[in-house]
Amino acid sequence: MVNAAEYRVCEANGSLNHSRPKDGGVSIGFSATSFSADGASQNMNLEKDALLSTFLTNYAYWNNETNFLSTDNFDNENFKKIVAMGESVVPDIYELIKMSPNPIVHALDQIYPGVVDYKGLVSLQDVCDAWIAILPLMGKV
Repeated sequence: MVNAAEYRVCEANGSLNHSRPKDGGVSIGFSATSFSADGASQNMNLEKDALLSTFLTNYAYWNNETNFLSTDNFDNENFKKIVAMGESVVPDIYELIKMSPNPIVHALDQIYPGVVDYKGLVSLQDVCDAWIAILPLMGKV
């Protein structure tokens, strides 16, 4: 869901602007504009762009706030927002874990509870590899 306070769409030129200031003055922004060859705005999938922007913003804040070392990584407000986005963020998480092992993979455990069964201590690489193999079979990417 798009929060009107966080997004502004300029219908005159088809641009999407996103800015979410963080307490303390940190701000992450996103802007996109599309034009056809004759200068007219093209129809953009603004909802998809807004979802990606929201995911990347929450992901950046989560990384910044937890640095992957905190004992409450998955109790973090921004991690919970990512999980709440559900299946819409699965392709983005998939792309991140394909690049390198990433703790964001555990959002998939909450989006699809019980799909992967962990027995004993499992490395982050093994968790990512499991999801990389399973998601295409599930038809999610």
